[in-house]
Amino acid sequence: MQQYDKFTFRGEHALRREWVYGGIMMLKSDTWIVQFVEIGGGYVKQNIPIKPNTVGQCTGLVDKNGTAIFEGDVLRFYDDRDPYCAIVWDESRLAFCTFEIERKLTCEIIPNRDDQYVNAYHDDCCLTGSEIKEDLVVAGNIYDNPELMEVAA
Repeated sequence: MQQYDKFTFRGEHALRREWVYGGIMMLKSDTWIVQFVEIGGGYVKQNIPIKPNTVGQCTGLVDKNGTAIFEGDVLRFYDDRDPYCAIVWDESRLAFCTFEIERKLTCEIIPNRDDQYVNAYHDDCCLTGSEIKEDLVVAGNIYDNPELMEVAA
């Protein structure tokens, strides 16, 4: 399984329906994923054009199955006990959060703290990295699977 860190970005290729991963470069209205490809014992930089509205950063966290979690992913509890939620960047908190559309509830992700810290210092809804790794799985993303974020009637 491919390993990604919090400095990895992804975006949908501008010309094909596929996801590409790497660094990010943005200039005015153009956006690229930057990759270094090994060729003949050396490395060559390749800039891959992507759709700017699909850019998502890796959270640095993995789900119950070991899948890297990116901004824009849709998560669910592995036992289907709660509705789906999306990973979003919350500018006011300067943190990745989960957003559960049905209850319009945003929960901050605290990646490197235990549950005692979260309960003592955060009044609102929070998820720890260990909770995500133990209980949540990536079900898709908001670009390929927008139906996952629809509110059930």
